[in-house]
Amino acid sequence: APSLALRRHGWLTALDQWCDQQRSGTRRDFAYFATGLTKGIPDADWRWLAECLDLGALGIDAHTPLLLIHSPQTLIFPHGRLSLGTTPDFHGLTPATLAAARAVAEPVAHYRIIENQTSFEHACRSAAPDEAVIWVPGRPPRWWCDMVGRLLRLSPAPAVIEADPDPYGIAIACEAGALWAAQTLPWSTHNMEAQALDRLPRTRALTELDRQQLDSLLRTPLPASLRDLALAMQARGLKGEQEGLRSRSAENRQLRILPGREHRPRRQDDLSGSHPQTPDLLGRARLHPGPAHGHGNGCGHLSLGDFSACARPRTVEHRLRAAQPPPHRWPLRRKPQPAAALLP
Repeated sequence: APSLALRRHGWLTALDQWCDQQRSGTRRDFAYFATGLTKGIPDADWRWLAECLDLGALGIDAHTPLLLIHSPQTLIFPHGRLSLGTTPDFHGLTPATLAAARAVAEPVAHYRIIENQTSFEHACRSAAPDEAVIWVPGRPPRWWCDMVGRLLRLSPAPAVIEADPDPYGIAIACEAGALWAAQTLPWSTHNMEAQALDRLPRTRALTELDRQQLDSLLRTPLPASLRDLALAMQARGLKGEQEGLRSRSAENRQLRILPGREHRPRRQDDLSGSHPQTPDLLGRARLHPGPAHGHGNGCGHLSLGDFSACARPRTVEHRLRAAQPPPHRWPLRRKPQPAAALLP
């Protein structure tokens, strides 16, 4: 209908003015800017705008955006401080909060930028004491670039960027890395080299849209590692997810065996008897081996010599006394006697 077309043309005109003025805010902020009412744009028109345009890239979000960050840094405000290192997980900072900060204390060694939110949450809980971890919500929206850019001006440090090994992830890494390049700060990627495709537990086939994006990326200057990844994906027709690389790394850490130690299955047959290494093992804890080791005869009636009290041997410190005397020895003290028997 002509009325619908005219109304939507009005939204596009207002959106053009919004971008010219470099505004950013929520959908209600834009509705108020365009109509003077926070609910002046119908839901059907919002759905149409969201289907046709990347509203986040144009500075329009459904709600107040939050920069999710885990960091040892402290934000300094005119009337107080906010320590980001007080929680084991992460903080959510609004654009107004970071804009009000005047300085940042406790500088970090680097910023770790992670696209996958699950990987981001795991990284926060295992972060090094001197690193900041920031979640990037897909292609960096304007508010994210503004907030991270301000944080870099207050506390500059290099970046390590981790995104999915797919065409979309390469674009995310390049757009996020441009913030560091703009301030002449170094940035690199992690788990985004060509060999990452071989380490993935699962891969997916590239779609036609993926191939078009790869062709577009390869026509632009890319860091060497990202160009190699793009060429490998193009040749093999495969892509993957960052979370698969994190899961494989965690699995490898759990299965890693200490150098110089042989992995042996747990012993199942705990039978009484001596073991030639038992005195040496217990003796290293400054315990005389005799009382602890005994000798045993293999029948179970004498002191046991090779029964494991728990899954692994533990250090036995200092002295050890048996709770009861062994059945084949005399007790160290006689049994108590009545006082009358001791009188002359």
